[in-house]
Amino acid sequence: SSDLKLKDLVLKWPSANIIALVSKPSGLAGGSLWYFDIRNLSVSKIIDNLSGLEVLFSPSGNSFVYSYTNQNGQDLKLAFYDTKRTSKVLNNISTLTDKCAFLRNEPDILYCAIPKLWPDSAILPDDYYKNDFPTNDDVWKINLVTGEKTLIFEYIGKISNLIVSEDEKELFFISKENQILYKLNLK
Repeated sequence: SSDLKLKDLVLKWPSANIIALVSKPSGLAGGSLWYFDIRNLSVSKIIDNLSGLEVLFSPSGNSFVYSYTNQNGQDLKLAFYDTKRTSKVLNNISTLTDKCAFLRNEPDILYCAIPKLWPDSAILPDDYYKNDFPTNDDVWKINLVTGEKTLIFEYIGKISNLIVSEDEKELFFISKENQILYKLNLK
């Protein structure tokens, strides 16, 4: 029997029978995502050794988006892992999953706050969570299947904890500058 040696984990429960074990993110360390199936007590590795790995599950838990960097904590990318267990990088989208939200009833639609520019010297996501620099985020609506992107708002500031209302009429977020909750009307 082999021991599964994992430490500094974030636990998520994306579906009724699956517990996800995700490494705490750092752009200077390889992160992994494991699934623990509670029906048969099996463990399977889904993603291994991606620096800066963060994961956001769709409401159904069947798919997810994940952000990751190169081994120097730079060149941030966002990718989609679908129900067929295939991954695809979302072109020209450089943001963290902390800045994204799925629509509740449409798991292929994602809203994301995407910074106009990440500082060249930033180690992501580490420096972002340390609040070492400001960003000026645009909010985009992204179709994960077609890749179509629609600009919703520009120059909002540094956004985190994005949430979209079920009727898709409002967007809520916390400003990282002042920790105030904001609401934007979408329709």
